[in-house]
Amino acid sequence: MALHAYRKVLSVPGARRALLVGMVIRIPMFAATVIMTLHVVSTLQLSYVAAGAVITAATVATAISGPWRGRLLDRIGLRRTVLPSLVVLAVCWSVAPWLGYVPLLVLAGVAGLFVIPTYSIVRQWLIAVTDEADRKTVMVLDSVATELAFMIGPAVGVLLATSVDTRWSLMGAQLLVVIGGLLLFILN
Repeated sequence: MALHAYRKVLSVPGARRALLVGMVIRIPMFAATVIMTLHVVSTLQLSYVAAGAVITAATVATAISGPWRGRLLDRIGLRRTVLPSLVVLAVCWSVAPWLGYVPLLVLAGVAGLFVIPTYSIVRQWLIAVTDEADRKTVMVLDSVATELAFMIGPAVGVLLATSVDTRWSLMGAQLLVVIGGLLLFILN
């Protein structure tokens, strides 16, 4: 397999930046799911079923938000779509880890509704900075970066949740997602 196509795409500063920002958001996002599970089980002393309910609430809300947030991206643009997400996510995740189960469940759902449409934004950014001939290659690199984040994130989440209080770990991971969203807001 010739790697020159990948080197060519990675030589585009905007492509490198988009891939890096995507990783900055995705790694803590995947870590946060594991941390949230461990937070419910170890800190709140509840069952894995209860933890699964929190993850389900966040996941269902994220699935609902996908078409809604995507349409907003198309209609009003990146900044006006992402800014409310940054505010809502920062507030939710600054407070949620310190509350009991039911408020955590509700705030995880609210945060899921305002999740930053990272995949769409990063892919649009990559398409915008590369030539048409390089689009397949850059999409492959984005898929690889996503898979790497999917492998690294949960491991980092377990490491954080087992070495630092889960409240701080959860808040830290989620606020890193917000910082990544802020980078999208500023750089794109």
